Amino acid sequence: MGFDWPPQFDGQSQPDANDIERAAREHKRPDFQWGFVDSTEPDPVRQAKHYVIECKRLGKPIRTCWVFNKNYVERGILRFVSAEHGYGKSASSGAMVGYIRSMPSEDILKEVNSHAIRVSLQRIMLSSDGWVDRGVSRLEQKLDRSEIRPTPFSLRHLWVDLRKN
Repeated sequence: MGFDWPPQFDGQSQPDANDIERAAREHKRPDFQWGFVDSTEPDPVRQAKHYVIECKRLGKPIRTCWVFNKNYVERGILRFVSAEHGYGKSASSGAMVGYIRSMPSEDILKEVNSHAIRVSLQRIMLSSDGWVDRGVSRLEQKLDRSEIRPTPFSLRHLWVDLRKN
């Protein structure tokens, strides 16, 4: 069917019809966002939605001050849960893209999930398709969001294997 308008790269979060005044989250910059019209929304004022994608590197850290797998959770997934960032506000789903630079995929998932559990997030689950070497693996996560609606929120994870390229 296509998009209602082109994707936006590194642009500020867009206003939401449910915001009474300018929100602090409008100063945040998701990696990608696509605007779309939700024809199932009965209120025409609230039909404009944004699908947000945040991207992060995965694998062994290259510096002790920048730990990829921990940042995937704390500077990635949590942006879909906290009101400060508000990624995916008024949308039922969003996505994270992980670029696998090193480490076995299974080890990365264990480490990411351990960080997720520490901050009270649900585990990420590998799809029934399994791992795709030198390709894109699909994973899913359901998030309960107390600060942002709607909840639960479906966060789709696409992990791109760049280890042998």
